[in-house]
Amino acid sequence: MAILNSNGLYLDVIEKNDNSTVQNIQGDARILCMDGCSEISLSYPNFQNIKDKNSLKGICVTITNFKNEGSINLIGFTGPQLALDKGDSINCYWTGNSWINGDGSVRSVNGKEPDNATGNITLYGTDILISETERINIIEKIKQYVGTTLLGRYWTQSNKTDGAFEGGARYANGIWVACGSNNNGLWYSTDGMNWTQSNKTNGSFEGGARYANGIWVACGYGNGLWYSTDGMNWTQSNVSSNRFVGGARYANGIWVACGSNNNGLWYSTDGMNWTQSNKTNGSFEGGARYANGIWVACGDINNGLWYSTDGMNWTQSNVSSNRFAGGARYANGIWVACCSNNNGLWYSDVQTLIDNGWL
Repeated sequence: MAILNSNGLYLDVIEKNDNSTVQNIQGDARILCMDGCSEISLSYPNFQNIKDKNSLKGICVTITNFKNEGSINLIGFTGPQLALDKGDSINCYWTGNSWINGDGSVRSVNGKEPDNATGNITLYGTDILISETERINIIEKIKQYVGTTLLGRYWTQSNKTDGAFEGGARYANGIWVACGSNNNGLWYSTDGMNWTQSNKTNGSFEGGARYANGIWVACGYGNGLWYSTDGMNWTQSNVSSNRFVGGARYANGIWVACGSNNNGLWYSTDGMNWTQSNKTNGSFEGGARYANGIWVACGDINNGLWYSTDGMNWTQSNVSSNRFAGGARYANGIWVACCSNNNGLWYSDVQTLIDNGWL
């Protein structure tokens, strides 16, 4: 298990359940759980104060009932090491000049050099050793500091180590759904780390999947439209072919699916049964969005921009050509559409309506 503290240092949680020698544990920061003693911890008073992995001033060592003779060897600082006999218990911290016991007295150190005796623990930088119970507690404390600011900086490959997923992944209703391309089918996960293939083991879904109004809708590439109530078990809709790279969205009581390969625009009230709109041709790989009482669909292959108040009946806007594969979005009183054939950015606002005689 890997986790970050609030300063971006990497903590690797390691479990070791025997009494063997533990040496050369390297890294920015680590947590090690072992059975070499009843309880052992090496930590800073406040995880937020960890700035330099080689600066051990303020570090605190707690050991209860050390099971084997040996030593705690802190690599990275020049002070005296802590030597222990079997059964020893200590609770002290390093001031930068000396070790101080829990009662405030200076701890005498016999200067015994670390050896290879069973029970030795060699630490590099800010390695942290704790008991299993304390390990869990500290992990929870670290999680509180992490928040979301550091997520996305470090990545780990899931159990799904192959396959293409150009349709992306989405989370809704307690489950992740990933849309395979290159005939990779649909996959699901409850945690985003461990993935299972659904009953739809083949087919390409570059149009992605979305969840709304109690149902998932997945958009195939030559594979039609599929639906699922749980994200795991999928059923083919009444549309069993055609490409829907533009995806599907739900808003204002209706689903709208955007066809590609001259497939036009489709709609559904339940996500299972689909009807082709009055726009029966054209490609809409830029997708469709609903906002401020209107749907806007973005055409591809010089198909321009289209609009609808109900998602079923569509009208060509004043832009009848150009490709808008980048889609369109509404915010702050204005629509912005992204052209994909070197024709820039377009917008629609109140002044545009005035200039075109709508107001």
